Amino acid sequence: MTDKRIIQKVLPQVRQIEMMAVCQDGVTNQVMAKEPNIRTLRLTMEDGSQKSVVLKKKSASIILKGSRMLSGGSLPMLADILLHHKVFGYCDSYLRESCFYDHFDSRFSRHMLHCYGSVVRAWKQESWLCLEKFSGAALDGMQDFRQLLGLMADIHAYYFCNSSKLKKLRVNRYSVKDYRSNKKTLRRLFDRLDPGGLGAYTDTIACFIDRMDEAFAGHQKIMTLTHNDLSERNIVKCDEIRIYDWELACVQNPEHDLAEFLVSAADRLKDHELLELIGYFRNRLYGSIGVEVEDEEFRDILRYNLMEYAANKLTLLRTAERYMHIGFTDGYCRNLQRLLHLTETAAFNTKG
Repeated sequence: MTDKRIIQKVLPQVRQIEMMAVCQDGVTNQVMAKEPNIRTLRLTMEDGSQKSVVLKKKSASIILKGSRMLSGGSLPMLADILLHHKVFGYCDSYLRESCFYDHFDSRFSRHMLHCYGSVVRAWKQESWLCLEKFSGAALDGMQDFRQLLGLMADIHAYYFCNSSKLKKLRVNRYSVKDYRSNKKTLRRLFDRLDPGGLGAYTDTIACFIDRMDEAFAGHQKIMTLTHNDLSERNIVKCDEIRIYDWELACVQNPEHDLAEFLVSAADRLKDHELLELIGYFRNRLYGSIGVEVEDEEFRDILRYNLMEYAANKLTLLRTAERYMHIGFTDGYCRNLQRLLHLTETAAFNTKG
């Protein structure tokens, strides 16, 4: 389907379409190098006004190509990844993001991209999203970081307290069975990586993968909507902090978003600043939902989510680094080690 036909289905008042750029950044775009999935267009409307939009493609073929790359040609590994992996293994993935934008609560809409509409071709298992194009700056300093984590804590609390609205988003809920089915494949992927990449924590994370189904079963006290890809790459500050790329959103511990963001940003923060942000997020979240979590319990939850991130997402990124240049995985590995060390040594009396 041509860009013109897609745009005219979403915005029929368009008179002229001009290609501005093809995005080559990001892991997905490198996987789909010959068929980039994100394009920027300038639209001239019938009244003469102009607007810039981003056209984003999501399809089963993108998922399949990425899974083939990770599996290294092993059919059993490919099947496990497609069925159970936290990034690749979800049903109707080409539909999820468009459904999400349609039903995300309006009180948070100013912190997301505006979606003009979508075009779904179910027979080809693909969809196209037409999103607003905006410019902005990266987060800079503790004030921005606190604002982001306060916003995420509010989103987590809202959907924890409004389970009926959470169901409308059609995000995935991973199960003990998913973790049990996928842990052997994750362990094989992990063992192929440089054992020095995670330093002294390599064996700890390998052992965690072997029992990750049991670990997940023991950490389901607070489960709510999470972004599941909350890194600095998916956040920008313009008039408001905007968070985009919600395609991996799922139901899990809210501390996962905290852990993933800090892994992406810890190299810009001192230890006392990391602890301040962790305490701020904890107070904002649990104060909103009215649940008491003791210091050691919170330490355990945060550590679990750091380990789970290392086992699932970071293993994927480190594997992808072998086939393409991503450029940030070594930094993420160092940040993860530092955060795990903090969970072992820091005083988590952060309720006050």
